[in-house]
Amino acid sequence: MCVFCAAVPATVALGAAAKAKQNAAANADSDMTETTDATALPDWILALPAERVTALVIAGLVAGSVVYHSQISPA
Repeated sequence: MCVFCAAVPATVALGAAAKAKQNAAANADSDMTETTDATALPDWILALPAERVTALVIAGLVAGSVVYHSQISPA
């Protein structure tokens, strides 16, 4: 399996984890006294839509895979 093809499932898993972390930060109470990992994220990261970023990365990986399998290493 090529690097591009192997990276697609890993990207999906990381995207799902990012979305879960964003949901946890959005659902956290504002009066919590302890800091959790979800609330320690900077605001600009929480503003990025995890689904769209993940889809963009996957699209890039698929495009790279198509070029690799069709032009560089046609087997």
